[in-house]
Amino acid sequence: MDLVWVLASRCPTAVLDAPFRPRSAVERAKLEGLGARLIEVHCHCPPALAIQRYNERAPYRHAAHVLTTMTVEYLMQFEGPLRVGSLIEVDTTHPVDRALLLRRVRKHLLADE
Repeated sequence: MDLVWVLASRCPTAVLDAPFRPRSAVERAKLEGLGARLIEVHCHCPPALAIQRYNERAPYRHAAHVLTTMTVEYLMQFEGPLRVGSLIEVDTTHPVDRALLLRRVRKHLLADE
């Protein structure tokens, strides 16, 4: 995550794609410290489904992803949105309508101008 924070602090516009811990004061402070307009897209599905998906994809991940098996205990630290900036909730139990999601993100971007 260190690289994410360095790059984000130097980019005028960025998309940070990472699992953030909503109860982490450090991660919250780093996001707020960017001084940027934040739009959070919080993806959620039942924990059992998230674990199943993660574990099925593990053999195909880049070696930089060191976690090979997701557990409920590990997953729970990422449960819930951060609630910094605008929030868009997305249920990923079923395929996501990406065009609709893009319209929702654009609406938040345009509302802040």
